[in-house]
Amino acid sequence: MALSVAISLSPDSMSMPASEPLLPSALQTLAERKALVEGQIADYDGMAWFQRALFDTSAFQAHADWMKEWRQEWSAKLRPHSAKHSTSSSLPKVREDVQDGDAGADVKLPAVTAAKAALEKFGADWKAAGMDSVVEEVVNLMQSDPQNAFVQERGCESLRYLCTDDESREAVAAKDAIPTILRSMELNENESEVQGYCCGTLVHLAATPSTRQSIVQEKGLEAVLRAMHMHPSNAFVQFKACAALANLAATSQEQSLLATLGGGEMVLKTMRTHVHDLSVLEYCIGALHNLATHRGNQASLRTAGAVRVLRDAGPRTSEILFTSAC
Repeated sequence: MALSVAISLSPDSMSMPASEPLLPSALQTLAERKALVEGQIADYDGMAWFQRALFDTSAFQAHADWMKEWRQEWSAKLRPHSAKHSTSSSLPKVREDVQDGDAGADVKLPAVTAAKAALEKFGADWKAAGMDSVVEEVVNLMQSDPQNAFVQERGCESLRYLCTDDESREAVAAKDAIPTILRSMELNENESEVQGYCCGTLVHLAATPSTRQSIVQEKGLEAVLRAMHMHPSNAFVQFKACAALANLAATSQEQSLLATLGGGEMVLKTMRTHVHDLSVLEYCIGALHNLATHRGNQASLRTAGAVRVLRDAGPRTSEILFTSAC
């Protein structure tokens, strides 16, 4: 991939005073910007395929914005009386499209598409498909840029997709994925999309007992509840978080711990806030069902107003929850 900035300034377009040689200064600033863009493109060309899949092309919008400001600034210097009335320029724009493998412009995650193709080709043979190295690459990228929301979202979504069964979930966890995800949640607590994608990955990882235990031991329950507390009105965070709580509260020990941490009250608060969002309510019901399965939690849930919240959400929700629990 190559990017070039061509400059064409005709004598007729110049009204430069002899006392102020503007051209050398203008060309110098353009040369510096060109070198910066070429360096970024060179870095991109040297990336592995999976790094390209996580590449954020929005960085190049800054160059387009700079060109616009450059044009306005120099138009004002060259034609001070007419620049403010002019809306056109003979200067070409920096290319804003990045071709030959650009992934940032496509939200469908080409890395996930490539992983899917590999798995389809090799069937259930995880190692033959090379997924170990893919997971390692994703985790390394997330660790190398922990506060880059784009990388964290795409990395978590890629890991979520790769967690298809017990073997794959354990393979993902073996690559240090769980502490990496939880660290991402800690460092990006104000980024709702990061919190939602991280919770979504925890949902899948928690479906296997060994990885679920690792999440709980690494304070995953606390991380999910913190995300819910930080983003109460965000439906994406709430339904992903409640789905994670449902899977994480699979045994009596986990159900008791979640109740101690205030999980029941948090889920009920979510239901009150999102009473008209069926997708959120569905996952809230799942989390409450698992909490209420532990008899020691049922009284505290009733005291917290669970029956009324469930009746407000729908006439059959309390019946579904407490009948299946008893």
